[in-house]
Amino acid sequence: MGTKFEIYTEDGKHITTITAKDIKITADATLLGEFQADGAFEAKAVIPRNWAIIEAQ
Repeated sequence: MGTKFEIYTEDGKHITTITAKDIKITADATLLGEFQADGAFEAKAVIPRNWAIIEAQ
């Protein structure tokens, strides 16, 4: 189980809702997914830095 996140473009258009356990932030993007036991990160989605990610209520 994870947390639901709403994804919006920089101009406010809703793109999708993604459920992810973990978040990894890089210089270019925010990755939603899950850290694996070996420390690797399995990304379900790569979100551009200028898009909004809001935790769903």
